[in-house]
Amino acid sequence: MKRFAWILFLIPVLNPFAQARDADGAGNGGGAWVCSKGDIKWMQVLDLFEAVNEFKLELDQWESNSIEIAGAVMKRFRETHHNLEFHIRPYFEAVLATLEHPSAAAEIALIDDAKVRVKPAIETCDGTIAPMQIANFTDDGRLLIDSHLFNHPKFSPRDQAALLVHEAIYAYFRSRFEDRDSQRARRVVGILFSKLDSKAANQKIDEALGFSPVGLYGLEFRDVPAGSA
Repeated sequence: MKRFAWILFLIPVLNPFAQARDADGAGNGGGAWVCSKGDIKWMQVLDLFEAVNEFKLELDQWESNSIEIAGAVMKRFRETHHNLEFHIRPYFEAVLATLEHPSAAAEIALIDDAKVRVKPAIETCDGTIAPMQIANFTDDGRLLIDSHLFNHPKFSPRDQAALLVHEAIYAYFRSRFEDRDSQRARRVVGILFSKLDSKAANQKIDEALGFSPVGLYGLEFRDVPAGSA
């Protein structure tokens, strides 16, 4: 592990996260809605909550652990939107390689980059509902995970996997598109974890990205006056 960190220090360009840093040094990370009344009653990562309640998607089901689910979703991503997955794959691999867990006496500080549009109704929780930060990609290239929340029995393996995929997608969007909030990343994650077939998912992802040729392929189309070409 020390050797890996030393190589990244010497050649930071090899770390895909190196360009995905926030100007204020806060980093970026994924979070979840948490219902608690003394103990945690339920949790759901923002991406999947919005997929169901805002975008009316039906989520797929897996009987596996979070790493295997995340890997299966990335494979689906490659089949659905190969060009985009190709660029995000190194970020996903880096996410798995840079996980760190702070002391049990520490919590991940809340990062105000979500810009949520919908939240759980009061009736869904016999207690208090609040957004909680579970992960933070720091400005020095580490992915901090709140072990208590991430490994809590109310935080399902599917939610864990969604958070890991979120970290990779959002890091790439920040680097490539200069996104400063996670709205588009969360929507793409929700699409990937849904039951949409490849064609429908591809279309939805393009819609989430604004179907921008510049964003996806580095091309820009301009009107050219007649006779000038």
